[in-house]
Amino acid sequence: MSQTAIASPSKGGGFTSITIPIPEASSLGSSDVLVKVHASGVNPLDIGQAFMGAYIAEFPYVLGKAWAGEVVAFGDKVEKLSVGDKVLGAGYVVGAAAFQEYLVTPVKYATKFPDSLSYTDAATIPHTFAGSFVNLFSEALGLGLPLPPKTDEEKNQGILVWGGSSSTGISALQALGALGFQSLFTVAGEASLDSLNKLPGVKGAYDRKLSADELAEKIKKDAESSGGIRVVYSTMSDAAGWDAVFKILNGVEGKIGYIHLVPPPESLVAATEGKVKVVRSVVMDMLTDPIGETLVSVHLSSLLESGAVKPAKTAKVISEGSLLEKVQAAVGAIKGGARDSLVVQISA
Repeated sequence: MSQTAIASPSKGGGFTSITIPIPEASSLGSSDVLVKVHASGVNPLDIGQAFMGAYIAEFPYVLGKAWAGEVVAFGDKVEKLSVGDKVLGAGYVVGAAAFQEYLVTPVKYATKFPDSLSYTDAATIPHTFAGSFVNLFSEALGLGLPLPPKTDEEKNQGILVWGGSSSTGISALQALGALGFQSLFTVAGEASLDSLNKLPGVKGAYDRKLSADELAEKIKKDAESSGGIRVVYSTMSDAAGWDAVFKILNGVEGKIGYIHLVPPPESLVAATEGKVKVVRSVVMDMLTDPIGETLVSVHLSSLLESGAVKPAKTAKVISEGSLLEKVQAAVGAIKGGARDSLVVQISA
């Protein structure tokens, strides 16, 4: 039996359709799960891998990093799953990529999701959640926040999420609030401020169009009771906000974590004379960092079950055409500046 998959055929080779075998249940490892994929999220990382070969060792390489589907079979050491369960997962290991009809994933990278979510909505969650979670909680590669916070000092430390209306920003705020962090602040687009202010733990949401001086003044004043801002998680995709970030951190020892290819200017970092530590992690780090062992199957699982983590944005579903045409349409929308969460329907 064979299936269609979307792969990068060579470094920089873009997207192409290939035919590969459907995995046999008899070939599963003891901790593997065979999943029929119903929907897959399309993300900028997919584009980077297709056109630049990022994080790819061998070709052809099946693409897609976020999926939702149903359990078909599983290994003898897999617990808490049954055939037919609705599951979502992160497709960062070979064999578990999202742009195929059937995949095999280690159980640690999969979890059930509530019946209240559709497959297409569920497929928007894994990639953005994983990217933010690694940066926030990895002790070696990220900000090393306590997981969970236990003391009042840990719970009340001032944390600023820059880009709170982005998918990764919303995921970060949802997770932080649900885990017990109570002094969260965020900078985002004006249209999102009301909804962000209603999230658990958020004490203030601020319009990113304010000047650096205005933002620094407002946020520093509002964060006084939390001992000021000492941790910044940035999802900014341009350098416009860094001046404000360093004005907010002025004179204090702090940490900045960021996930995009937009590091803070070296001059601003140097001016802190070592007081501010800057760390960057990428979502693929979950494969080597200890946080990856429990990120999906434990932490995302519990936050989904409690209802704390939800789709950051409504899914824009692409369901017409061949699988290659659907993926290419989603990629075109992302390149065109789409702000939606792009999802392709794999099977009905």
